[in-house]
Amino acid sequence: MWKFGIAALGLGLLSATSVYAQSAFDGRYWGLTLGYGNGDMTHINLPGGVDNVNGAIAGGFVGWNGSKGRIVYGIEGDLSFGRLDASQPCNNPTWTCKAEISALATLRGRVGVESGKTLLYLTGGVAAARMEFSTTNSGGTVFPDTNTATGWVAGLGVEGKWRSGPWNYRVEYMHMDFGKETYQTDAPYISDFDSDIIRVGLSKRF
Repeated sequence: MWKFGIAALGLGLLSATSVYAQSAFDGRYWGLTLGYGNGDMTHINLPGGVDNVNGAIAGGFVGWNGSKGRIVYGIEGDLSFGRLDASQPCNNPTWTCKAEISALATLRGRVGVESGKTLLYLTGGVAAARMEFSTTNSGGTVFPDTNTATGWVAGLGVEGKWRSGPWNYRVEYMHMDFGKETYQTDAPYISDFDSDIIRVGLSKRF
């Protein structure tokens, strides 16, 4: 999927015209998204410790685009909320280990090729996630710890104009990697988290 997207954009960049007319995607915009996240939280010191966290996410974004010929470039920030969670037995099987992702944010650059009313683009930058890991003993006592993890994000997408007005729609995929984090619950747990996000969005230029 990555190779196809990069190759398609590469061909578009090579064939882009040098005409400097304003793009239909130029300017500032804001929008809303709805999607699904699926990730793996791998617990380094927990045997068999891979939590497959997944769930729905929703949020908003703001950004700006400029253009040079058919090449569109810009910057975008977004914030999403949801509940991506999973649980499994801890090292002591009478205890339960739970992982939960409640918020995701990114700040990314975008570059793409415009063709008529459609924009095919690549995106990448930095990401942050609000992550909680907790252990619960057989008596129901919970030992939680929450971290704000940072990492990188990369993805691709397609954006199109909605008729002739200021509204655009989009479909995009992003991969996020947050590396290792240590959680101090009843004992230290080291976890490595990465996630794949697929979402749709609607935006308006202003």
